[in-house]
Amino acid sequence: IRSTARFGETYALARYDAICTAAKDAAVFGRALPSNALRIRLYIKMYREYQAHLDSILEELHQAVGKLEGTPDYDRISFIQTLHGVGFLSAVVLIAEMGSFDLFSSPKKLYAYFGLDPGVNDSGKFHGDRVHMSKRGSSLARR
Repeated sequence: IRSTARFGETYALARYDAICTAAKDAAVFGRALPSNALRIRLYIKMYREYQAHLDSILEELHQAVGKLEGTPDYDRISFIQTLHGVGFLSAVVLIAEMGSFDLFSSPKKLYAYFGLDPGVNDSGKFHGDRVHMSKRGSSLARR
């Protein structure tokens, strides 16, 4: 759900609750078709199984990172988690994508590696004023 939810996990969970409420209301309101009730039950069951798989994968990831305690990678993950808005999974993905801070001689190069640097469009006398991210680096790291 975390990786596939387009608007985030909170939104996905709210939609899940709305589906459950709609299923309960559908049994009382209007015509209850057995096929619709079955379909909704199947969707809810699939969601719960999917969430259980995600939770087990995340738990395994926590255990794997816990085994790294005392290593530079563990310290880097902990350091990145201190940044506002960066959680455990984001920190692990960043370290996995980046490797080591030592590979970059300046913060600008690290910024460019992830594709967060501005992509300037200049040609001759024309200077573009609408500057956007270059998006050259890893799309996983930008998430």
